[in-house]
Amino acid sequence: MAISIASLAQETENDLKKYPVGNTGNFIYCPANPGEFEITLSQDSSAVYTAEIEYDGYNWAIIVVDFNEKVGFEKDVNQELLCSYLDFLQEQFGVDNSQGYEKNIKLDSNPAAIGVSDKWVDQSENYYRISGWIDNNFMAVLMVYGENNYYPDNTSLKQFLNGFMFK
Repeated sequence: MAISIASLAQETENDLKKYPVGNTGNFIYCPANPGEFEITLSQDSSAVYTAEIEYDGYNWAIIVVDFNEKVGFEKDVNQELLCSYLDFLQEQFGVDNSQGYEKNIKLDSNPAAIGVSDKWVDQSENYYRISGWIDNNFMAVLMVYGENNYYPDNTSLKQFLNGFMFK
């Protein structure tokens, strides 16, 4: 099932603010300034930018991978790479319950991108809402998590998860 995310720029600017992801040329909409992104290198020398803030009793996390080499132009292949990365993150975060990936999410602001969303619960009973986005040059994973499964401002949650702006 394909889902289309309409351009969030106008409505998002009213609630969340736009912040750059390091010097990648990408932007995120976030409820507070994520500050400086930590930059590490993956095994293939891709730059990995991470930041996390606590806001309104929840953690808001951002992971952006700037691929060392373009990953390809086939959305299905890119989506599987994104799902593999999300599987890796589930292991890293001790996730033991997953709703299952909702795939083929479209991002109107970048026709080359494809998205995946999911809901997780980890071993400490933290509840996660995640979305991942990938195009030929970048992969982004956005997460909001905390002890409560219900985030009271669903509009801000959706704006954050669906508001990644590719270069």
